Amino acid sequence: MDRAIESVRGSGGQVYVLLDDWEVPVFAERFSGQRVGTAVARPLAVTADGRVKLFATESGSGPDSPLQMPATRGCLRHAASNLHRR
Repeated sequence: MDRAIESVRGSGGQVYVLLDDWEVPVFAERFSGQRVGTAVARPLAVTADGRVKLFATESGSGPDSPLQMPATRGCLRHAASNLHRR
C-alpha cells in the first residue's frame, strides 16, 4: 500500500482513507508494518455520529479536533439506493 501511495504522490496526487468506525482497527492491523497503518491514528474529519472517518496519508496525523463532515443524502438515485438491501 505504501508503494501505491508513493506512486500517486509522485504523480502529484493526494491519497485519503475513508473508513467506517469498525474498519479502523482492521485497517490499522492489516497495514501495521507500513506507514499507512499509522495514518488512522487521528482523523481529519468525522461524520456527526462519528461512524465514518476521513484520514490523510500524507502526514499520518490529523488535527486535535477533527472537522465535522456535512450530512448528505447520498449520491445514488432513490431507486439505485435500494441495491444494498438484497
